[in-house]
Amino acid sequence: MRTIWKKAKGLLLPGSLAAISLCANSPGAWAEPADGVGPSKRIVIGAGLSGFHDDNVLQYSGDQITLFGSGLNPERFSIESVGDMVWRPSLSLGLESRTRRGRGYDFSLHGSGEFHGKDKTADFHSVGGQWRQFFSRRSSLALRGYYLPHYYLRQLFDDDAPAVPTRYRRAEFALAVGSLAWRQRVAGATSAGLTYQYERRRYNPEFVERNSNTQQGEADLTWTRLPHRGSVGLRGGYRHADAKGSDGDEAPGIPPDDPDIGYHGLVGGADGRMELARQGGSRWSASLSYDLGIRDYTSRVPTDRYHFGRNDHDQSVRAGLRWSRPHGSLQVFYGHERNVAHLGAPAPPATDVGSYTENQVGLNLDWSGVLWRERGGAAEGAEGPDMP
Repeated sequence: MRTIWKKAKGLLLPGSLAAISLCANSPGAWAEPADGVGPSKRIVIGAGLSGFHDDNVLQYSGDQITLFGSGLNPERFSIESVGDMVWRPSLSLGLESRTRRGRGYDFSLHGSGEFHGKDKTADFHSVGGQWRQFFSRRSSLALRGYYLPHYYLRQLFDDDAPAVPTRYRRAEFALAVGSLAWRQRVAGATSAGLTYQYERRRYNPEFVERNSNTQQGEADLTWTRLPHRGSVGLRGGYRHADAKGSDGDEAPGIPPDDPDIGYHGLVGGADGRMELARQGGSRWSASLSYDLGIRDYTSRVPTDRYHFGRNDHDQSVRAGLRWSRPHGSLQVFYGHERNVAHLGAPAPPATDVGSYTENQVGLNLDWSGVLWRERGGAAEGAEGPDMP
């Protein structure tokens, strides 16, 4: 699974989350049993740690950053710094089973967290799992799930709250994601995939009008066995978010006076990777990815100044340089995201999501090891570090 470090409020999963994008199938996830390999099972454990600097943790617009720096409206913010150092530890446990003909399954569970150096209010944790069934060396079906119990969005204006001391309240939500992904080798080193994804967001009681159900469909093509052990992937799809748009306190016949954050639009992207050098058990490789998301908001209330007639274009680029050995890897990465919001009417600076830029630079450390292995009915103990 591609990491969902897309913000949960964004294309998926809260850094630009996610934290594990359930809708994408990277070439690395397309594991094939080697010809002639007999039946085998194994239990694999994994651990990872990412450390990076994010210059816009909550994705504030330029006007909001200026307002935060002025200190004039502290009630609109609950952070210590716009930029911060972020740490993401993770743990995983998986069971893999293969037959000589390439059939089998993978089952894995994983947990991760995000911890900020200064902005502790934005810390969160999540859990997920996957069942992937291999029908042959050419086809597989994966069922994935992800749950994030508490994700802090930012301070938002609550028009139902008393004016004293402030009408700005903490907005956070719980996110549940499920996906079903089919992958098929179509010719030689070319594989294709189809993914359906469903997301359920539920906000705290002060902002129930933002509750939403989101559906996304995506198709992708991946070419492997390119020069320098490279691969290239293309993907595209459609995303639709249906938001509640009302907190239910309006009188009969009166239009809702709450924001409607529902939207629809196209999503797509491309990624590539290649090996730069190899010596003994060490390898150097590079990767580059690009993502695009278009959002046309569906609000029909003209007084909803931040969503009525609004259109967003979100683009992100991520580049990495990885050094790997059989027991793990170290990656240096840089990510840039730019969201441009075209509002239907002029609006003053708000605490809602608008145009912003975000940059991340840091390191990823990954390690995995085999706890137990069985070949042809003979069980073996832990073998020490190994790559799954």
